[in-house]
Amino acid sequence: MKAIVPIFPQVLRATVLGVLLTTALPAHAEAPASLRERQERIIKVTSEVASSVVAIVPDFEAAQAKGVDAAMGSGSGVIVSADGLILTAAHVLQAVGEEFEVILSNGDKVKAKSLGKAYGRDAALGQITDPGTYPHVTRAEPGSIKEGDWALALGHPGGYEVDRSAPLRLGRILEKDVDGFIVSDCTLSGGDSGGPLFDLDGKLIGIHSSIGWRIAENRHVPMEAFEKNWDRLMKGDEWGRLGMRDRERPNRKPRPEAAPAEGPNPNQPMLGVSISPSELSGAMVDEVVDDSPARKAGVKVGDVITKVNGLGVDDGSGLISQVVKLKPGDEITLTIERGQETLEFKTTLVAAKDLMTK
Repeated sequence: MKAIVPIFPQVLRATVLGVLLTTALPAHAEAPASLRERQERIIKVTSEVASSVVAIVPDFEAAQAKGVDAAMGSGSGVIVSADGLILTAAHVLQAVGEEFEVILSNGDKVKAKSLGKAYGRDAALGQITDPGTYPHVTRAEPGSIKEGDWALALGHPGGYEVDRSAPLRLGRILEKDVDGFIVSDCTLSGGDSGGPLFDLDGKLIGIHSSIGWRIAENRHVPMEAFEKNWDRLMKGDEWGRLGMRDRERPNRKPRPEAAPAEGPNPNQPMLGVSISPSELSGAMVDEVVDDSPARKAGVKVGDVITKVNGLGVDDGSGLISQVVKLKPGDEITLTIERGQETLEFKTTLVAAKDLMTK
């Protein structure tokens, strides 16, 4: 994956410059006005929204009081109301349990509870239960984004760190996929799940859901998925299933070979899974494509791929890196953690052009 750029208040300006300027300018040259304006806008927006980005972790005290094992998952979220309403991903709240803790941007911990979860859309609401007035952001109007728009991704990759505010990743909106998810090239990593995606006005446009087939294709839950189901989510309803979308997926069509930036190389080796960012070591499977090598091998949603051909996989990026080094027709061995079991599956990789036409 591309390098994660941490944002510290005292070096915010220098860091954003590092994101935007890939080639150093001569000492006498000035950045174009549009680039300078974009830089200032990103600095302003990030300083305004960063305090609303939170880390979500299990509540070990609550679990101990109930005499149950604490959950081991974690993720990110964003506060959208002064009383502490949180938007996040459904798989994050599934992983941390009904009662959880929220780590605010200043390091303070507060108690929270799960509200509703729309698993098929990976959309969820949580509520901070400790009284207080919390920094919050504004939700964008559904349908307000378009392909090519700049976007800012924040979250807590690797979990919350006391000496680091939520890192910023800058990218573009690539498309809305067939399931209605926003696809961007903003880098995601384990711990980012549930974190916010903003437009350059600082409005919340999406929630991080999963890493796509390529490193530079990451999916985010759009505001429509929340607004459409707002009443049910507020009531605490739970419905759907992770990896099973709310609408039937049409047959995948190959993308034009003339536009490789818009899709994988047609001859690229493919396993046929989408990966969710996770705090677990390994690549957590969010979706298994029908008739893919992964499906034929027996891989299931929720499995964590920890090795490919005996080589360790730290996260979704590591899985992609190992697979792309191979070629279609290669047989591979996957080591998978499924609950308390460690399993091994053999399968044969296929070319992207064959998988995407199935």
